[in-house]
Amino acid sequence: MAWRDSSTFAIEVELAGKSRPRLDAILKLHDAWILGGNTGGVIYICGDEEGQRRVERSANRVAPFGRKLRLELLDTTRSRRSPPTKPVVPLGLPPRRHRCLVVMAADKRKLKAKGKSPVAKETQAAAKDSGPPYRVVWHPEAEAERDASWPPEEAVAMLHAVEKLEAVGPRLGSPHSSSVQGDAGQGLRELRPRAGRSRWRPIYRRVSPSTFVILAVAPEAQIDSRGFDAAVRRAVERFGQLELA
Repeated sequence: MAWRDSSTFAIEVELAGKSRPRLDAILKLHDAWILGGNTGGVIYICGDEEGQRRVERSANRVAPFGRKLRLELLDTTRSRRSPPTKPVVPLGLPPRRHRCLVVMAADKRKLKAKGKSPVAKETQAAAKDSGPPYRVVWHPEAEAERDASWPPEEAVAMLHAVEKLEAVGPRLGSPHSSSVQGDAGQGLRELRPRAGRSRWRPIYRRVSPSTFVILAVAPEAQIDSRGFDAAVRRAVERFGQLELA
């Protein structure tokens, strides 16, 4: 979510073109939220001008949004802040499925050498945030959990939620993201695909100013509280084991 003129605006991302029925359904949902007073409008971040036109045509079909729909290009969002002065991940990366292990292990070893905790690392990351673009990587086991989720459409919804995180990073809030409650989940957050209507929750952690790692995929807590707690434990365990990579 984002705040503008004391109103809460939802954030959507259109990087890969969605089908016309899906796009219309998303905008109908936002129209209902606006009419119900839940949000003041919606900001749509598009990957290119064709995406902007696609969303605009859909909005014209669905409802008279007027000033309550704001279209932005991803490049425009990125240009509002200076890019990182150096890449988070060095050249010569290992295979894709293991990159996050190496990146996070290096971060944790540096923290241990300096006598700092991972929580302190997150505080530093927030202070040094240089804005988009953000990078999201999947732990290999979390990636397998995502691909095994049921029904198959939920994996697509999780990838769309990741696109939102890549676009706005730590500013992504409710209903698209929230912190994991309880001491066991300290430092962890959950993505809420389809604005919380999905039954799955990717559990993630911020490990550098512009990098997030998804450590596990959990069932929604109200649907399966034991399954959610088990996924949080897996996320914590995987984070701890990364130091050995």
